[in-house]
Amino acid sequence: MVLEKDEQQTKKKRTDYTGVIVAAIVLPIYMFMGEQDAKTNSFDIHAQNEDRKSKVTQMRLYSLCALVGVCLVVQASTAAGWNDFNSSKAFSVSYPSTWFRHGITEDGLDILSSKYGADAVGIKRNEAEIMVFEAQGSPGQSLSEIIDFYTKGGVVLLRNDVTDYEATKNSCRTLRQVVIKEEAVPAEDIPGPVPHVIYSDFFCEVSGHKFVTILKNWQGDKRQEIYQRIALNIAKSLRYTPR
Repeated sequence: MVLEKDEQQTKKKRTDYTGVIVAAIVLPIYMFMGEQDAKTNSFDIHAQNEDRKSKVTQMRLYSLCALVGVCLVVQASTAAGWNDFNSSKAFSVSYPSTWFRHGITEDGLDILSSKYGADAVGIKRNEAEIMVFEAQGSPGQSLSEIIDFYTKGGVVLLRNDVTDYEATKNSCRTLRQVVIKEEAVPAEDIPGPVPHVIYSDFFCEVSGHKFVTILKNWQGDKRQEIYQRIALNIAKSLRYTPR
């Protein structure tokens, strides 16, 4: 499946930044080596000459190690792509290969940001979960009714219509985001402050069918915006092909 344009642009920018990083590391080192060579030629004393040659050799080794290290980072970054998931419900999405499948159902996608497992509420601290599935009651209910059903009981933090994408015949004709906050456990069940979970939900309609992409993370997670961007790109990648 073809990734969305903003994801491709992000990868291109990352490639551009990589070239800058390589130049910033390697170029000053070779400039230093050139200066050392010039200074070495101006001295006739054998001891000084040998000492500077030794320093130049060391700098060349450091340069090689730095270059190899950068190349390994670039290679690892390039290898991390996106996988395709094909549901038994006739829809497909793309998701990051660095995330981990959770569960074995073929009806929908369920992935975790780490492979350390889940706790009683589904995710551990500093972990996120993304689920994609066809909404219950679809296509009999309207998109607004679907949104009300899945966000009921939560404190709404944000409502937003996503418009920065090109809809196709099999992609989301309408895509809406709703962010809500819910108690992780009932207040009466624990003493002290109640922890909260943030749900960033993306609701999609394709040919009358409604699909939900749900991101779940703990309130206060510093990577929430990154998780939300990933969830949005997953929702944008959704394609529905009736059989």
